[in-house]
Parts: sequence; structure tokens; C-alpha cells
Amino acid sequence: MQSVAVDGQGITRPLISLARAVNYPALVATIFWAGNKTALKVSLAEMDPLVVGMARMVIAGIILVALARRIERGRPVPAALLPRLALLGAVGMGLNAVLFLHGLHLTSVSNAALISTLSPVFCIAMVLISGQERVHRRTVAGVTLAMLGVALLIRDDAASGNSPSLVGDLLLIGAAVTWAAYSAYGGTLLRSVGPVTTSGYTLLVGAATIALFSPLLVRQWDVSSVSAAAWGGVLYAAILSSVVGLTLWNVGIKQVGATQTMVYNYLAPVLAIGSAAALLGETLSLAQVAGGLIVLAGLSLSARRTRQ
Repeated sequence: MQSVAVDGQGITRPLISLARAVNYPALVATIFWAGNKTALKVSLAEMDPLVVGMARMVIAGIILVALARRIERGRPVPAALLPRLALLGAVGMGLNAVLFLHGLHLTSVSNAALISTLSPVFCIAMVLISGQERVHRRTVAGVTLAMLGVALLIRDDAASGNSPSLVGDLLLIGAAVTWAAYSAYGGTLLRSVGPVTTSGYTLLVGAATIALFSPLLVRQWDVSSVSAAAWGGVLYAAILSSVVGLTLWNVGIKQVGATQTMVYNYLAPVLAIGSAAALLGETLSLAQVAGGLIVLAGLSLSARRTRQ
């Protein structure tokens, strides 16, 4: 019998190539954000959406501005970029939080995860219109493939009989548009003043924007009745999601651009379903497994273009 030699390098080289292509800051940010919707859902059961959003942004903004003075040496924001910073904070943080938190309050976590994956599509459209980046065919193909995977992941949710609120869905679509705008148009600030400074100041502007909505939209609630779990959800959103996650996300955009980074939004539904299976004992259907693999394939296809 003739032996067949196995080329170990032939197996490991593609894996090494893929590992080098991964945008690790965006990946870690997405992992934290995958748990953010569940944490916030706990908080929203006991607290007003705008109070949750404002508390998250004030806590995270103060921490990030303090960190920026040490990490980025307190680099001042050029006067010419102040209007852009204010607009990014008001739209990408403040308005985004108003739309997202009210939408999440009205619909399911799984549906919110699905709708958030529309952001890369909106981001690519904005980048193409503004001419900021060249969008490669492989990126478009990867986004399309990942969207197909997401469609498989939530196929069973639509027929579950627990129909989400149409108003909540529309609000979340608006949130996806505002987040795409933040990622598409924040590159100049990230390069000029740094990701930590940008994150901190846009969060504080976002908190001020939410304050404008508060007199009209905040419902009455009793602070003393809020549980530790609800406050824990706010702290998770402030520290892990906003301070760590947003900074890493901005680092990812600074490194490889908005369109390459936005594709990682498609990982959120995969991680949400995987964590539910691991922590809650939920079973995975064949469609969910296939959808998750397709999402990962789409990410791989899009990410490889970055290093080539």
C-alpha cells in the first residue's frame, strides 16, 4: 500500500491567513454587544428607556474622557471638526439610543439582533454616496452572504406566534440607520483625535441629546423599586458595551475602514443564539447551525480582502 503524505502547512496556512485577516477589535466589541441587548432588556423591564440610555452614556462618557487624557494625551478636537463631533454624538449616540431602547422595549431581543444587521447595508450605501472608501466586490459578496445566514437564523422566529411590535421594528430600523451613519462618517474624527476621545465626547453629546427628549418621553418610575439586576444591566451597557466595546469598534474602523468593520454586526445573532444554547439549554435547529456557518463564511469572505 502506498502511503500518502499529508502536508501540514497546506492545512495550517489557510487558518493562519484567516486569523491574520480577522479584525480583532471589532470581533471583541461584537461579543460584548451580543450580550448588551439581553442585559438592557432586564433593565428596561423596570426602568424608563431614556433613563437607561442617559445613565449609560453619562457613566461611559465620563470614564472615556478621563481615559483619553491618559491614553491619547488629551488631544484637543480641532475647531473645524466640532460640528461633525456634535452631529455624530447627537445622531449616532443620542438619537440612536432613543430609537434603539424604545424599539427594544417593544419587541424581542432576537428581532432586535436581526434588525441591527441592516446597519452594514446602510453603511455601504452611505460610503458609496459620499465616496469615502472604495467598496470592493468581495465586501459586497460577504455582506450578502452574511444576510442570507441571518435570514436562516431567524426563520423560525417569524413563525413562533410571538409577533413583535411593528412600531418597535420600525424604531430599530431607524436605529440601524443612525449607527451606520456614526460608523460611516466618524473616520475623520477617529484619525484626528483618536478612538477613545471620539467615543467619550460623542457619548456625552448623546446624553445631552437624550436629555432634550426626556421631558416629553420619560415615564414615571420609582428608583427604589429598581432591582440590582436592572442596575447591573445599565453597568454592563456602560462599561463593557460602551467603554470597552465602542472604543474597540472605533479602533477597528480606524484600522480597516467602516465597511470592513460593519460586517461584524452579523455575528451578533450567531452569538446570541449560541449563548442561549449554552446558558439556557435551548436546542439548535439545523437551520440555525447552517445560518451561523453562512454568517461566519460571509465574515471570512469580507475580512480576507482587508489584508490582500
